[in-house]
Amino acid sequence: MVYWVLAPTPPSGFFYMPPVLLPLSKYAIDNLFNEAGTYSYGNASSPDVSGVYSVNLHKLYEKQFRTPQASSTTTSPLPFHSAHELDFFVTYYDPSIFTNVQLNNNGILTYNVKRERKWVVSGRILLQQRIHL
Repeated sequence: MVYWVLAPTPPSGFFYMPPVLLPLSKYAIDNLFNEAGTYSYGNASSPDVSGVYSVNLHKLYEKQFRTPQASSTTTSPLPFHSAHELDFFVTYYDPSIFTNVQLNNNGILTYNVKRERKWVVSGRILLQQRIHL
């Protein structure tokens, strides 16, 4: 699986982060997305949503760039940037599923999942992210 694509264009560049799996329930947080500091869940403040979810996109980037699963070289590591050097953007999400989608300067994505169970599991249940250098 290919994870990140760096497309530098002087004097800046950007990453198109591929879609990442996102938890859509507290069960998913407890059983599948339980990596400390990367995923979290908070109680909903509204009966219309199932909770407040947080995903640390910068931490996912760090994990992939600092420890790639394979490399053709041991002498040139992948470039890594701290969160304050990057700007984070969500370029797509399905508003029939997600609500209150927000990003902060540290790359923390927060969102709510609508409580309605009328949505269908498909390729549209994703958020597309872009990271700018």
